Amino acid sequence: MNLEDVKKFLEEQKDNEQVKQYLQGLQSVSLEGVKQFVEADEDAKKWMQSEKDRFFSTSLNTWMESTFPQKLEEEIKKRYPDETPEQKRIRELELKNEEFERNAKIEKMRTIALKTASEKKIPADLIDLFVSEKEEATLENLTKFEEAMKPYIQEQVEDRLKNSSYTPPSSNNNNQSSTSLSNFMSAIYENQTRK
Repeated sequence: MNLEDVKKFLEEQKDNEQVKQYLQGLQSVSLEGVKQFVEADEDAKKWMQSEKDRFFSTSLNTWMESTFPQKLEEEIKKRYPDETPEQKRIRELELKNEEFERNAKIEKMRTIALKTASEKKIPADLIDLFVSEKEEATLENLTKFEEAMKPYIQEQVEDRLKNSSYTPPSSNNNNQSSTSLSNFMSAIYENQTRK
């Protein structure tokens, strides 16, 4: 079989699917061929995406190490042009003062919330959930919680009362129990005086 026979065979079989695939494999790789392959094949898409991600991560890390500190310094200089050491110290002190005032305000609101919560018999553990920077908002949060819990508590009390089988003692037992109580208290008193 020579080259002419191969050409003749391929020409006769050009509609055969196996021959088409074979010939396609013999074509040289081109950019368009690669693009079509990546778009058509799911595994190739995944591989290409992972390569893009790896390249992006490397580029981002390089940028963060080399360019970002310089850009950050430029932005700081733009916002705070040529600060003297004294000006920088004043700015830092102002920032610390603002933070201190904010913390003091929150602590004041926490104290108010604790006082209000104890008046309303709300557990102190929950206070931090209701504290806000403004007194009105803090008190409003506590009131909302109290109003939301009232129906729940009432329902729990009613359920307990329904399930309870307690019957109060009759009047005869009342005298006997008070006598037992006084005997009990006397025994405690005698025990304490012996010591």
